[in-house]
Amino acid sequence: MTSKNNKLLRSLKNYIERERHSFHTPGHKAGAGFEKKFAEFVRKNIFSLDITVTPFVDSIHEPKRGLKSAMERISALYGVKNSFFLVNGSTQGNLAAFLSFFADGDTVLISRNIHRSVISACVLSGIYPVWMNPKILKNGVICEVGPREVEEYLRFYPEVKGVFITSPTYNGAITDVKKIAEVCQKFGKILIVDEAWGAHLKFARNFVSAVDYADCVIHSFHKIFPVFSQGSVVHFRRGGEASRILERTVSLLNTTSPFYPMLLTMEYAADILERKGDILTEKMLSLGKLALRNLKKITGIELFSNDHLPRGFEWDPSKLTIATRARGLSGFFVQKFLFDKGVGVDCATPLNVIATLGFGNTKDDILALVSAVADLPKRKTLPSPSFPFPSTPSEIVLSPREVYTKYKKKKIRLDRSAGQSAPK
Repeated sequence: MTSKNNKLLRSLKNYIERERHSFHTPGHKAGAGFEKKFAEFVRKNIFSLDITVTPFVDSIHEPKRGLKSAMERISALYGVKNSFFLVNGSTQGNLAAFLSFFADGDTVLISRNIHRSVISACVLSGIYPVWMNPKILKNGVICEVGPREVEEYLRFYPEVKGVFITSPTYNGAITDVKKIAEVCQKFGKILIVDEAWGAHLKFARNFVSAVDYADCVIHSFHKIFPVFSQGSVVHFRRGGEASRILERTVSLLNTTSPFYPMLLTMEYAADILERKGDILTEKMLSLGKLALRNLKKITGIELFSNDHLPRGFEWDPSKLTIATRARGLSGFFVQKFLFDKGVGVDCATPLNVIATLGFGNTKDDILALVSAVADLPKRKTLPSPSFPFPSTPSEIVLSPREVYTKYKKKKIRLDRSAGQSAPK
Protein backbone atom coordinates (compact mmCIF):
# COMPACT_ATOMS: atom_id res chain seq x y z
CA MET A 1 0.00 0.00 0.00
CA THR A 2 2.77 2.46 1.00
CA SER A 3 6.34 2.38 2.21
CA LYS A 4 7.10 0.15 5.18
CA ASN A 5 8.69 3.21 6.81
CA ASN A 6 5.26 4.77 7.38
CA LYS A 7 5.11 3.82 11.03
CA LEU A 8 2.05 5.91 11.89
CA LEU A 9 0.07 4.18 9.16
CA ARG A 10 1.13 0.78 10.47
CA SER A 11 0.18 1.72 14.02
CA LEU A 12 -3.24 3.03 13.03
CA LYS A 13 -3.91 0.04 10.77
CA ASN A 14 -3.02 -2.33 13.59
CA TYR A 15 -5.21 -0.41 16.03
CA ILE A 16 -8.37 -0.33 13.97
CA GLU A 17 -7.98 -3.98 13.04
CA ARG A 18 -7.78 -5.04 16.69
CA GLU A 19 -10.30 -2.74 18.39
CA ARG A 20 -13.91 -3.88 18.08
CA HIS A 21 -15.52 -1.99 20.98
CA SER A 22 -14.66 1.66 21.62
CA PHE A 23 -14.90 3.26 25.05
CA HIS A 24 -12.98 6.39 24.15
CA THR A 25 -13.59 9.51 22.11
CA PRO A 26 -14.96 10.37 19.59
CA GLY A 27 -18.57 9.61 20.47
CA HIS A 28 -19.53 8.25 17.07
CA LYS A 29 -17.49 5.09 17.91
CA ALA A 30 -15.96 4.33 14.52
CA GLY A 31 -19.06 5.57 12.73
CA ALA A 32 -21.63 3.50 14.63
CA GLY A 33 -23.32 6.66 15.95
CA PHE A 34 -24.17 8.01 12.50
CA GLU A 35 -27.44 7.17 10.83
CA LYS A 36 -26.98 4.88 7.82
CA LYS A 37 -27.68 7.35 4.99
CA PHE A 38 -25.46 10.05 6.47
CA ALA A 39 -22.63 7.58 7.15
CA GLU A 40 -22.79 6.24 3.60
CA PHE A 41 -22.69 9.76 2.16
CA VAL A 42 -19.61 10.68 4.21
CA ARG A 43 -17.79 7.43 3.42
CA LYS A 44 -18.42 7.86 -0.30
CA ASN A 45 -17.43 11.54 -0.43
CA ILE A 46 -14.87 11.99 2.36
CA PHE A 47 -12.08 13.11 0.01
CA SER A 48 -14.30 15.43 -2.01
CA LEU A 49 -15.72 17.01 1.15
CA ASP A 50 -12.25 18.12 2.23
CA ILE A 51 -12.45 21.50 0.50
CA THR A 52 -11.01 24.96 0.96
CA VAL A 53 -12.94 27.94 2.32
CA THR A 54 -15.24 29.06 -0.49
CA PRO A 55 -18.12 31.55 -0.77
CA PHE A 56 -20.14 28.79 -2.41
CA VAL A 57 -20.32 26.94 0.93
CA ASP A 58 -19.52 29.13 3.96
CA SER A 59 -16.64 30.49 6.05
CA ILE A 60 -16.01 29.72 9.70
CA HIS A 61 -14.77 33.32 10.13
CA GLU A 62 -17.79 35.07 8.64
CA PRO A 63 -20.58 32.48 8.67
CA LYS A 64 -23.57 33.58 6.64
CA ARG A 65 -25.13 30.39 5.31
CA GLY A 66 -24.99 26.77 6.50
CA LEU A 67 -22.55 27.31 9.36
CA LYS A 68 -24.49 30.30 10.65
CA SER A 69 -27.72 28.31 10.52
CA ALA A 70 -26.16 25.36 12.35
CA MET A 71 -24.79 27.57 15.14
CA GLU A 72 -28.15 29.28 15.55
CA ARG A 73 -29.87 25.88 15.82
CA ILE A 74 -27.41 24.82 18.52
CA SER A 75 -27.82 28.04 20.52
CA ALA A 76 -31.61 27.51 20.41
CA LEU A 77 -31.23 23.90 21.58
CA TYR A 78 -29.14 24.97 24.56
CA GLY A 79 -31.17 28.07 25.36
CA VAL A 80 -28.28 30.52 25.03
CA LYS A 81 -27.84 33.75 23.13
CA ASN A 82 -24.87 32.67 21.03
CA SER A 83 -22.97 29.48 20.20
CA PHE A 84 -19.74 29.47 18.21
CA PHE A 85 -18.09 26.50 16.50
CA LEU A 86 -14.57 25.53 17.57
CA VAL A 87 -12.28 23.61 15.22
CA ASN A 88 -9.58 22.81 17.79
CA GLY A 89 -11.64 21.14 20.49
CA SER A 90 -12.55 22.59 23.87
CA THR A 91 -8.93 23.68 24.14
CA GLN A 92 -9.80 26.51 21.78
CA GLY A 93 -12.88 27.37 23.83
CA ASN A 94 -10.86 27.67 27.04
CA LEU A 95 -8.30 29.86 25.30
CA ALA A 96 -11.02 32.04 23.80
CA ALA A 97 -12.81 32.52 27.12
CA PHE A 98 -9.68 33.75 28.92
CA LEU A 99 -8.61 36.02 26.07
CA SER A 100 -12.13 37.46 25.79
CA PHE A 101 -13.06 38.15 29.40
CA PHE A 102 -9.76 38.85 31.16
CA ALA A 103 -6.86 41.24 30.62
CA ASP A 104 -3.14 40.90 31.20
CA GLY A 105 -2.54 41.05 34.98
CA ASP A 106 -6.09 40.13 36.05
CA THR A 107 -6.58 37.47 38.71
CA VAL A 108 -8.98 34.57 38.12
CA LEU A 109 -10.23 31.95 40.58
CA ILE A 110 -9.43 28.55 39.04
CA SER A 111 -9.92 25.04 40.37
CA ARG A 112 -6.79 22.91 40.12
CA ASN A 113 -8.80 20.11 38.53
CA ILE A 114 -8.38 21.60 35.06
CA HIS A 115 -7.46 20.54 31.56
CA ARG A 116 -3.94 21.42 30.46
CA SER A 117 -5.39 23.96 27.99
CA VAL A 118 -6.34 26.19 30.94
CA ILE A 119 -2.66 26.56 31.79
CA SER A 120 -2.11 27.50 28.16
CA ALA A 121 -4.92 30.03 28.50
CA CYS A 122 -3.18 31.54 31.53
CA VAL A 123 0.07 31.82 29.57
CA LEU A 124 -1.56 33.46 26.55
CA SER A 125 -3.83 35.83 28.49
CA GLY A 126 -1.26 36.84 31.10
CA ILE A 127 -3.64 36.35 34.02
CA TYR A 128 -2.65 35.37 37.55
CA PRO A 129 -4.54 32.28 38.75
CA VAL A 130 -5.79 32.06 42.29
CA TRP A 131 -5.95 28.32 42.85
CA MET A 132 -8.84 26.49 44.48
CA ASN A 133 -8.05 23.02 45.82
CA PRO A 134 -10.75 20.50 44.83
CA LYS A 135 -11.80 17.51 46.90
CA ILE A 136 -9.65 14.36 46.64
CA LEU A 137 -11.75 11.30 47.44
CA LYS A 138 -10.56 8.25 49.37
CA ASN A 139 -10.23 6.20 46.19
CA GLY A 140 -7.88 8.78 44.71
CA VAL A 141 -10.39 10.34 42.34
CA ILE A 142 -10.14 14.12 42.19
CA CYS A 143 -13.58 15.68 42.52
CA GLU A 144 -14.28 19.42 42.18
CA VAL A 145 -15.00 22.41 44.38
CA GLY A 146 -18.56 23.10 45.53
CA PRO A 147 -20.45 26.35 46.13
CA ARG A 148 -19.29 26.66 49.74
CA GLU A 149 -15.62 26.58 48.73
CA VAL A 150 -16.19 29.04 45.88
CA GLU A 151 -17.84 31.50 48.26
CA GLU A 152 -15.03 31.16 50.79
CA TYR A 153 -12.41 31.86 48.13
CA LEU A 154 -14.36 34.85 46.79
CA ARG A 155 -14.63 36.35 50.26
CA PHE A 156 -10.89 35.97 50.75
CA TYR A 157 -9.96 37.11 47.21
CA PRO A 158 -12.59 39.72 46.25
CA GLU A 159 -10.29 41.19 43.58
CA VAL A 160 -10.61 38.21 41.20
CA LYS A 161 -12.35 38.96 37.90
CA GLY A 162 -14.02 35.59 37.40
CA VAL A 163 -14.34 31.92 38.35
CA PHE A 164 -13.39 28.87 36.25
CA ILE A 165 -14.43 25.30 37.11
CA THR A 166 -14.62 21.90 35.40
CA SER A 167 -17.85 19.92 35.56
CA PRO A 168 -18.28 17.05 34.85
CA THR A 169 -14.77 15.97 35.70
CA TYR A 170 -13.03 13.31 33.66
CA ASN A 171 -14.39 10.72 36.12
CA GLY A 172 -17.93 12.06 35.76
CA ALA A 173 -18.28 14.05 39.00
CA ILE A 174 -20.78 16.89 38.54
CA THR A 175 -20.69 19.76 41.01
CA ASP A 176 -23.62 22.04 41.92
CA VAL A 177 -23.21 24.54 39.10
CA LYS A 178 -26.53 26.20 39.86
CA LYS A 179 -25.49 27.21 43.37
CA ILE A 180 -21.98 28.14 42.24
CA ALA A 181 -23.56 30.45 39.64
CA GLU A 182 -25.68 32.03 42.37
CA VAL A 183 -22.54 32.66 44.43
CA CYS A 184 -20.80 34.23 41.44
CA GLN A 185 -23.79 36.47 40.76
CA LYS A 186 -23.82 37.52 44.41
CA PHE A 187 -20.20 38.67 44.10
CA GLY A 188 -20.56 40.04 40.57
CA LYS A 189 -18.12 37.57 38.97
CA ILE A 190 -18.31 35.91 35.58
CA LEU A 191 -18.56 32.10 35.72
CA ILE A 192 -16.90 29.97 33.04
CA VAL A 193 -17.50 26.22 33.05
CA ASP A 194 -15.48 23.68 31.13
CA GLU A 195 -18.34 21.24 30.52
CA ALA A 196 -16.43 19.50 27.74
CA TRP A 197 -17.54 16.07 28.95
CA GLY A 198 -21.14 17.14 29.56
CA ALA A 199 -22.63 18.38 26.29
CA HIS A 200 -25.37 15.75 26.72
CA LEU A 201 -26.50 16.92 30.18
CA LYS A 202 -28.92 19.45 28.68
CA PHE A 203 -30.88 16.51 27.22
CA ALA A 204 -30.84 14.29 30.33
CA ARG A 205 -33.89 14.06 32.59
CA ASN A 206 -32.22 14.10 35.98
CA PHE A 207 -29.18 16.33 35.49
CA VAL A 208 -28.47 20.04 35.46
CA SER A 209 -26.42 21.54 32.63
CA ALA A 210 -24.07 24.47 33.15
CA VAL A 211 -25.58 26.25 30.13
CA ASP A 212 -28.65 27.00 32.23
CA TYR A 213 -26.67 29.00 34.80
CA ALA A 214 -23.06 29.84 33.87
CA ASP A 215 -22.11 32.84 31.73
CA CYS A 216 -19.82 30.93 29.37
CA VAL A 217 -19.74 27.16 28.78
CA ILE A 218 -17.44 25.05 26.62
CA HIS A 219 -18.65 21.75 25.11
CA SER A 220 -16.70 19.03 23.30
CA PHE A 221 -19.37 17.70 20.96
CA HIS A 222 -16.95 15.12 19.61
CA LYS A 223 -16.54 13.46 23.01
CA ILE A 224 -20.15 12.26 23.21
CA PHE A 225 -22.05 13.01 20.01
CA PRO A 226 -21.53 11.61 16.49
CA VAL A 227 -19.05 14.33 15.55
CA PHE A 228 -15.53 14.03 14.14
CA SER A 229 -12.66 14.78 16.51
CA GLN A 230 -12.05 18.42 17.45
CA GLY A 231 -15.64 19.51 16.83
CA SER A 232 -16.65 21.66 19.82
CA VAL A 233 -18.75 24.66 20.82
CA VAL A 234 -18.45 27.64 23.13
CA HIS A 235 -21.75 29.10 24.41
CA PHE A 236 -22.46 32.55 25.83
CA ARG A 237 -25.76 32.97 27.64
CA ARG A 238 -26.10 36.70 27.13
CA GLY A 239 -25.70 38.91 24.08
CA GLY A 240 -24.09 42.33 23.98
CA GLU A 241 -20.49 43.42 23.61
CA ALA A 242 -19.06 40.51 25.62
CA SER A 243 -20.58 38.04 23.15
CA ARG A 244 -19.18 39.99 20.20
CA ILE A 245 -15.73 39.99 21.80
CA LEU A 246 -15.96 36.22 22.27
CA GLU A 247 -16.94 35.78 18.62
CA ARG A 248 -13.94 37.83 17.47
CA THR A 249 -11.60 35.86 19.73
CA VAL A 250 -12.90 32.52 18.46
CA SER A 251 -12.18 33.76 14.93
CA LEU A 252 -8.71 34.88 16.02
CA LEU A 253 -7.94 31.34 17.17
CA ASN A 254 -9.65 29.49 14.30
CA THR A 255 -7.68 28.08 11.41
CA THR A 256 -8.37 29.51 7.95
CA SER A 257 -8.42 25.93 6.64
CA PRO A 258 -11.10 24.10 8.66
CA PHE A 259 -11.87 20.44 8.03
CA TYR A 260 -15.29 20.65 6.40
CA PRO A 261 -16.23 17.00 7.05
CA MET A 262 -15.92 17.78 10.77
CA LEU A 263 -18.06 20.91 10.40
CA LEU A 264 -20.60 18.83 8.49
CA THR A 265 -20.87 16.47 11.47
CA MET A 266 -21.47 19.47 13.73
CA GLU A 267 -24.54 20.37 11.67
CA TYR A 268 -25.52 16.70 11.76
CA ALA A 269 -25.30 16.80 15.57
CA ALA A 270 -27.66 19.79 15.65
CA ASP A 271 -30.11 17.82 13.52
CA ILE A 272 -30.17 14.65 15.62
CA LEU A 273 -30.25 16.60 18.87
CA GLU A 274 -33.34 18.43 17.62
CA ARG A 275 -35.00 15.17 16.63
CA LYS A 276 -34.01 12.78 19.39
CA GLY A 277 -31.36 14.26 21.67
CA ASP A 278 -33.23 13.24 24.82
CA ILE A 279 -33.82 9.67 23.57
CA LEU A 280 -30.18 9.11 22.58
CA THR A 281 -28.92 10.62 25.82
CA GLU A 282 -31.11 8.43 28.01
CA LYS A 283 -30.13 5.37 25.99
CA MET A 284 -26.43 6.13 26.56
CA LEU A 285 -26.93 6.74 30.29
CA SER A 286 -28.93 3.52 30.60
CA LEU A 287 -26.05 1.62 29.01
CA GLY A 288 -23.70 3.17 31.55
CA LYS A 289 -25.93 2.06 34.41
CA LEU A 290 -26.13 -1.43 32.91
CA ALA A 291 -22.35 -1.61 32.83
CA LEU A 292 -22.15 -0.40 36.43
CA ARG A 293 -24.54 -3.09 37.66
CA ASN A 294 -22.76 -5.90 35.85
CA LEU A 295 -19.22 -4.80 36.62
CA LYS A 296 -20.06 -4.51 40.33
CA LYS A 297 -20.79 -8.24 40.36
CA ILE A 298 -17.17 -9.07 39.46
CA THR A 299 -14.90 -9.88 42.40
CA GLY A 300 -12.09 -7.40 42.99
CA ILE A 301 -13.58 -4.64 40.86
CA GLU A 302 -14.54 -1.23 42.27
CA LEU A 303 -16.64 1.22 40.29
CA PHE A 304 -16.74 4.96 40.88
CA SER A 305 -20.35 6.09 41.33
CA ASN A 306 -22.65 8.29 43.40
CA ASP A 307 -21.70 6.21 46.45
CA HIS A 308 -18.26 7.87 46.52
CA LEU A 309 -19.37 11.47 46.09
CA PRO A 310 -19.89 14.11 48.77
CA ARG A 311 -23.31 15.63 49.26
CA GLY A 312 -24.29 18.01 46.49
CA PHE A 313 -22.43 16.12 43.76
CA GLU A 314 -23.75 13.75 41.10
CA TRP A 315 -22.17 11.09 38.90
CA ASP A 316 -22.54 10.87 35.13
CA PRO A 317 -23.06 7.19 34.18
CA SER A 318 -21.42 7.70 30.79
CA LYS A 319 -18.05 7.77 32.60
CA LEU A 320 -16.94 4.39 33.99
CA THR A 321 -13.93 4.47 36.31
CA ILE A 322 -12.92 0.84 36.88
CA ALA A 323 -10.46 0.28 39.75
CA THR A 324 -8.66 -3.08 40.06
CA ARG A 325 -6.41 -2.61 43.12
CA ALA A 326 -8.19 -5.43 44.95
CA ARG A 327 -7.46 -7.64 41.96
CA GLY A 328 -3.77 -6.78 42.18
CA LEU A 329 -3.70 -5.05 38.79
CA SER A 330 -2.60 -1.59 37.70
CA GLY A 331 -4.66 0.39 35.24
CA PHE A 332 -1.89 0.11 32.66
CA PHE A 333 -2.02 -3.69 32.77
CA VAL A 334 -5.81 -3.62 32.52
CA GLN A 335 -5.74 -1.27 29.53
CA LYS A 336 -3.47 -3.63 27.57
CA PHE A 337 -5.43 -6.72 28.65
CA LEU A 338 -8.71 -5.19 27.51
CA PHE A 339 -7.23 -4.07 24.22
CA ASP A 340 -6.04 -7.61 23.55
CA LYS A 341 -9.72 -8.54 23.93
CA GLY A 342 -10.72 -5.90 21.38
CA VAL A 343 -11.91 -3.32 23.95
CA GLY A 344 -10.35 0.15 23.89
CA VAL A 345 -10.62 2.50 26.90
CA ASP A 346 -10.04 6.23 27.13
CA CYS A 347 -7.39 6.36 29.84
CA ALA A 348 -5.27 4.30 32.22
CA THR A 349 -3.69 5.36 35.52
CA PRO A 350 -1.78 3.39 38.16
CA LEU A 351 -5.12 2.85 39.95
CA ASN A 352 -7.80 2.43 37.29
CA VAL A 353 -8.99 2.69 33.72
CA ILE A 354 -11.64 5.07 32.46
CA ALA A 355 -14.13 3.90 29.85
CA THR A 356 -16.24 6.63 28.28
CA LEU A 357 -19.53 6.10 26.44
CA GLY A 358 -20.93 8.01 23.50
CA PHE A 359 -24.01 7.98 21.29
CA GLY A 360 -22.40 5.27 19.16
CA ASN A 361 -22.15 2.65 21.91
CA THR A 362 -24.45 -0.38 21.97
CA LYS A 363 -25.45 -3.10 24.42
CA ASP A 364 -23.00 -5.43 22.67
CA ASP A 365 -20.18 -3.04 23.60
CA ILE A 366 -21.24 -3.16 27.25
CA LEU A 367 -21.38 -6.95 27.27
CA ALA A 368 -17.93 -7.13 25.66
CA LEU A 369 -16.48 -4.75 28.28
CA VAL A 370 -18.00 -6.71 31.17
CA SER A 371 -16.82 -10.01 29.72
CA ALA A 372 -13.28 -8.74 29.24
CA VAL A 373 -13.09 -7.32 32.80
CA ALA A 374 -14.43 -10.62 34.19
CA ASP A 375 -11.52 -12.42 32.49
CA LEU A 376 -8.87 -10.30 34.23
CA PRO A 377 -6.36 -12.36 36.23
CA LYS A 378 -6.31 -12.26 40.02
CA ARG A 379 -3.15 -11.38 41.89
CA LYS A 380 -2.13 -10.24 45.34
CA THR A 381 -4.03 -7.12 46.39
CA LEU A 382 -2.07 -3.94 45.84
CA PRO A 383 -1.46 -1.76 48.92
CA SER A 384 -3.98 0.98 49.61
CA PRO A 385 -2.93 4.13 47.80
CA SER A 386 -1.85 7.21 49.68
CA PHE A 387 -1.97 10.67 48.18
CA PRO A 388 0.62 12.93 49.79
CA PHE A 389 -0.24 15.92 47.67
CA PRO A 390 1.48 19.01 49.07
CA SER A 391 -0.68 21.70 50.57
CA THR A 392 -0.53 24.05 47.62
CA PRO A 393 -1.13 27.76 48.23
CA SER A 394 -3.80 29.69 46.39
CA GLU A 395 -1.52 32.61 45.57
CA ILE A 396 1.46 32.36 43.23
CA VAL A 397 4.89 33.97 43.02
CA LEU A 398 5.12 34.02 39.23
CA SER A 399 2.40 34.11 36.60
CA PRO A 400 2.23 31.18 34.16
CA ARG A 401 3.28 33.57 31.39
CA GLU A 402 6.37 34.65 33.34
CA VAL A 403 7.30 31.04 34.02
CA TYR A 404 6.85 30.09 30.37
CA THR A 405 8.70 33.02 28.82
CA LYS A 406 11.44 33.90 31.32
CA TYR A 407 12.59 30.71 33.03
CA LYS A 408 14.21 27.45 32.10
CA LYS A 409 12.16 24.29 32.64
CA LYS A 410 13.06 20.96 34.13
CA LYS A 411 11.19 18.01 35.58
CA ILE A 412 11.26 17.62 39.35
CA ARG A 413 9.86 15.10 41.77
CA LEU A 414 6.67 16.24 43.45
CA ASP A 415 8.05 15.63 46.94
CA ARG A 416 11.00 17.92 46.18
CA SER A 417 8.99 20.76 44.69
CA ALA A 418 7.75 22.44 47.89
CA GLY A 419 9.05 25.98 48.21
CA GLN A 420 10.52 26.20 44.72
CA SER A 421 9.28 28.89 42.39
CA ALA A 422 11.68 28.38 39.47
CA PRO A 423 14.53 26.03 38.52
CA LYS A 424 17.88 27.02 39.97
